[in-house]
Amino acid sequence: MLDVNFEDNFGIIHCSHQTKEIVMSSLTLINEISGNQVILSPIKTTGTIRNIKNVKDLMLNKK
Repeated sequence: MLDVNFEDNFGIIHCSHQTKEIVMSSLTLINEISGNQVILSPIKTTGTIRNIKNVKDLMLNKK
């Protein structure tokens, strides 16, 4: 986990391009964290951390 913000319900996970599909599939199988029901839905993938942080800023500033 590279970045997580529970208040904004947003997180960034860093993985190699070779494992991206495995990680995304695994996230959809998680339905509970510390006794709390959750739904983890991948929204965007990108090749660089800088680009995903820009996307995060744009998405969070729309609120």
